[in-house]
Amino acid sequence: MTIIRDLEDVGLDTTDIRSLLNQVQAHSRHLDEITRPQFLHGDLWTVNILVTHGEEGPTISAILDSDRTSWGDPMADWTMFLLHRNGGTEVDAFGKPMGNQKRVQGRT
Repeated sequence: MTIIRDLEDVGLDTTDIRSLLNQVQAHSRHLDEITRPQFLHGDLWTVNILVTHGEEGPTISAILDSDRTSWGDPMADWTMFLLHRNGGTEVDAFGKPMGNQKRVQGRT
């Protein structure tokens, strides 16, 4: 991969990127399930959703903070919503279930 070569050429460690690439290649059939990309918010959680309470019940009246929008799998927005709703860090949500307890210096 060109990006990996470029990173290695400047002396950067590509172990994590190679690991990610291996996972994508091993599980590409799941990525192939995304046949119709959707417009994603990228930071969808309760603080960015305004709700109006009317006679017929609550209605979403606005979605705020759309600077992270992109196209992709709708489950990506749902995953980030659950991460924020359940608290903790990205490591708590993703690292522990994957068995990766290793901490990188300067990161949590």
